[in-house]
Amino acid sequence: FLAAHNHRKLGNTASATIHLQKCAEIRASSVDPLIDLSFLMIDAGKYKEAFAYAQKVVNMDSKNAVGYYLLGLSYYKQGAFWGAKEYLEKAISFDPEMYMAWNTQGLVLMAIKKYPDANTAFSAAHAMCPDTAEIISNLAVSYAKMGNAAEAQKAADKAAALAPSNQQIQKNKEIISKMKKS
Repeated sequence: FLAAHNHRKLGNTASATIHLQKCAEIRASSVDPLIDLSFLMIDAGKYKEAFAYAQKVVNMDSKNAVGYYLLGLSYYKQGAFWGAKEYLEKAISFDPEMYMAWNTQGLVLMAIKKYPDANTAFSAAHAMCPDTAEIISNLAVSYAKMGNAAEAQKAADKAAALAPSNQQIQKNKEIISKMKKS
């Protein structure tokens, strides 16, 4: 297990995958290597493979919130937003404090243009992780999409201050600042 994580940190996805697959064989009753394989595949942009590993997780443990989160994240990354929404709702129902699921659910809801619902999801994620720049930036964008320029600007400024080197967050702040001036 440790070898797989070391290979992952070094960016050697192929070796990490092999080690995790061996772990999954050795610890056939554990979902942990499958969860790690799914995350690894998502990081590698192999969303269908990630989905397959996550599906094995929920087949082994039908109440595994992380497994459903990974199914939802895989679908989201493939642009299958309605499927992603369903899986993320299930993840949240099993672990209402999983801020990652709330944040991804917000992204899904933004993609299907349900901005008030997205804002609610981002607000839930923000309540759990109040100093996470990405979540705050997503919250800012949702405020902007709902036409609340003042709250959008406030959140965008906070996110930008927390992550001054994050280009996407800085870009969101610029867009929101221009919207406010219009």
